[in-house]
Amino acid sequence: MSNESIYGQGIVSGKVSGPAFFVESSSASLKGRQLSQSEISLELKRFMSAIERAIDELMRFAVLLDVEGRIDELQLVESHVELLKDPFGLQKLVLEGISEKKKSVEAALKWSLAHLKKKFRFVQDRLLSERFSDIEDVIQRVLEQLKPLSEKESSLVPKGAILVADQISFSQALLVSNSVAAFVAFHGSAFSHTAILARARSIPYVVQIDPRQIKQGHNPTLFVDGEAGLILVNPTATRLKKAFAVQKAVREQAFELKDDSLHIMANIEHPADIQAAKDEGIQEIGLLRTEYLFSHQATESEQVKALSQCNPTGFFRIIVRALDMSMEKFPHLYRGKRGLQFLLHDPAFLRVHFGAICKAFPQGCSILLPFVSDAEEFHRAQMIFKDVRAEFQAPFQLGAMIETPKAVLEIEEIVQLADFISIGSSDLIQYALGIDRATTRLSACGALHPGVLELIKVVLSVTQKMCKPCILCGELAADEAVVPIFVRLGLRNISIPPKRTKEVRALLKRIHDEINREKLLQLREKTREEQTLFVRARS
Repeated sequence: MSNESIYGQGIVSGKVSGPAFFVESSSASLKGRQLSQSEISLELKRFMSAIERAIDELMRFAVLLDVEGRIDELQLVESHVELLKDPFGLQKLVLEGISEKKKSVEAALKWSLAHLKKKFRFVQDRLLSERFSDIEDVIQRVLEQLKPLSEKESSLVPKGAILVADQISFSQALLVSNSVAAFVAFHGSAFSHTAILARARSIPYVVQIDPRQIKQGHNPTLFVDGEAGLILVNPTATRLKKAFAVQKAVREQAFELKDDSLHIMANIEHPADIQAAKDEGIQEIGLLRTEYLFSHQATESEQVKALSQCNPTGFFRIIVRALDMSMEKFPHLYRGKRGLQFLLHDPAFLRVHFGAICKAFPQGCSILLPFVSDAEEFHRAQMIFKDVRAEFQAPFQLGAMIETPKAVLEIEEIVQLADFISIGSSDLIQYALGIDRATTRLSACGALHPGVLELIKVVLSVTQKMCKPCILCGELAADEAVVPIFVRLGLRNISIPPKRTKEVRALLKRIHDEINREKLLQLREKTREEQTLFVRARS
């Protein structure tokens, strides 16, 4: 099969080519046998040991992701740890399968999966139905722990290969995400953990492609177009050159914002992100995260040193978010308080923290207070900030991050006090809809909920009325499903990871073109009406 075109559904855009690497589906691994009475206790120990090793492996991943500041991926890993702790009764079912039905661990896992699948079959809510995919992924992870080490190592994908499978679990995707070129699968969705990871790592991802359509016997070379959902099998050199030439032409014609009302700003988690932002031509930092640079125990000089590494030339606006410590990010340190509440719990530290930011940015900057709950809370921090700012000549601003429905209820009072507003979209959806933090992979779905849309609309409306800047942060700021809605609601500033700049610029161009077409149609309609009135007046 040479130069064959196969179309599926594009999940994550991007174009790459490389050798196909086929992975056995999880269902094919669910093999087992009946146990004798004497083997039951050993099999129970084998299962619990596999659970412990799976949790340990995930926790090691979590530490690595925490150090690297990859928050979305960290939350996904933590959600799998919670699933292994048995909120859906998986462990109970497996133990029953081993003890009472005398099944091996593998057979008990298969039986338990089938039992849970029946329960989820009638679930209409997408939030819950997606959880079943997570359960399948967790089962696959446990199965991996039951395999011999050599078999596990053989499943690793070579660097630059394209992973092809019936379904790609988050566990598999996370394991190979630093080496794989693209993901191709039959099952999958834009709201899955794997999709979130692929977007975060800019890995092209196409679903609804049956691996059987791609010949496995001859190690085919694939070309993957994640935007078009196109797979080319063994493309000729001419076809491959043409496919990449189209990509290059599109990239060279990348949209540059001419309209000053639409600003793309950069999220910065580490000093290395600054050069990435510069390379993309971004001149404003909309969210500099400080919690990954130092802890609440850092001295003023330590904070100044860390922050100074993130004070580059060439940016005409920098927004530094004050230390955002939370139980979700640092469960071993903090209980109950987060964001501004945590900072106000220790006013002496907050004063030192404000001073460190001002010293690290002698030219001036904007400081964003995280997780503001109400106006009174913001005012208390503002009084401390004013005392500290009096010692410096440069201009400094103080803004509020809106992340809860309670803050939206007091948005007018907060906006009156603040110099600017940022919307923390992920937390706002979580608290508005009562969604567990682990399900933020469905943030686009949540943002389209009428209640969430109304909350964001209120914030945009109030900031417009009071002439205060408003910035959308979080994953939604780069989501093509919701950004057009927010732009029409008045959104004019978004802050995104630098690596997503090209796709967001292309998205904004499409929005800009669509709005211009609508305006032209309205103008034509108005002209027709005026012409009709003119003719009637003359007749």
